[in-house]
Amino acid sequence: MAMFALLIFLIGMLFGLRFKVLVLVPAMAGLVPIALAIAIPREHGLVSVIAVFAASIACLQLGYIAGIAICYSVGGVRVSSRRDRSSLASQALPHKAD
Repeated sequence: MAMFALLIFLIGMLFGLRFKVLVLVPAMAGLVPIALAIAIPREHGLVSVIAVFAASIACLQLGYIAGIAICYSVGGVRVSSRRDRSSLASQALPHKAD
């Protein structure tokens, strides 16, 4: 179960890096058969299916939030470094007098 949760978390991170939040709706719908496939062979009943489904949704959403956080932290560095380079380049160029 831990490997499954880690896999779902990483998929959520990938979705957070590439897609908008609406991608989570079909992803969560796709988790239903996966949760059934994991919980039914254990023969613990409906409670086990609901627990696996809830844990997988939580891992997917936490991964999505982590992916967005990575995207914004790296994106902020890119913008600030680009801004610094452009301001340094404009200061280094001599201005021509008309």
